[in-house]
Amino acid sequence: MQPSIELMSVAGIQTEVRRWGEGPPLLYLHPGDGLAKENEFLAALARHYQVIAPSHPGFGNSLRPDDFKTMEDLAYFYLDFMAQENLVGVTMAGSSFGGWVALEIAIRSSARLAQIILIDTVGVRFSERDKADITDVYMLSDAEIIENSYFDVARGKFDIANATDEELLIVSRNRVALCQYAWSPYMHNPRMKRWLHRVDVPTLVLWGAQDRIVSVEYGQRVAAAISDANFKMIEEAGHYPHIEKPKETVDAILAFSKNAGKEKVSRSLDFGTLKTALA
Repeated sequence: MQPSIELMSVAGIQTEVRRWGEGPPLLYLHPGDGLAKENEFLAALARHYQVIAPSHPGFGNSLRPDDFKTMEDLAYFYLDFMAQENLVGVTMAGSSFGGWVALEIAIRSSARLAQIILIDTVGVRFSERDKADITDVYMLSDAEIIENSYFDVARGKFDIANATDEELLIVSRNRVALCQYAWSPYMHNPRMKRWLHRVDVPTLVLWGAQDRIVSVEYGQRVAAAISDANFKMIEEAGHYPHIEKPKETVDAILAFSKNAGKEKVSRSLDFGTLKTALA
């Protein structure tokens, strides 16, 4: 299944948006690598959701205004995007850098969100200053980044010799944009840990068991810091389990969504019983 691709204006910013499928809305926030390797995963999700995957401002073919520079800008951009699209009951899923964007959105407003899926997210610092929580990819070669990011390194290879000029331009734009948002402080918001309690919708934290960019322990700490979060590992996968194990990742999301829906109905019934008792 191939997506439809459109350019639209969001908060005055030309934004590239891919769409797959029909059903309840799922807003997908891509990692720092962009959307090049995401199609199999998103097409599988589109059998169950209306999948909406913008390129963040500065990535892909989305423009980034000169005064648009921070994670805060990205958070408010996506709040505007959901309002413009009139999206409610949204499943918001983010991978790596996209997971960080999802957290920045959720600590500001979850009014339009039904649930959150965080896939090997970055964005939070737990350790002291002398210990790195997140591998510094800017200190690694391209080959080392792939080795640390993938259980099956073949999944991560980019055939630069046969890439088109457009593909090379997108890779370059993605890397520049990622540096703009995440270079300093490196891949985290120093205040995020304090505000994670504001994430008040059911959250699934998915993690590749062989991730060497961000450890399993880090993922467990993210889940523990969110009041209503489940943690699940995907075996034989690294930093991008949705790319290496798309079926297993989609199955985990669907199982979580089903259980979260049951809990929502249960809480609604309990609240209704309480209102009746108080009447």
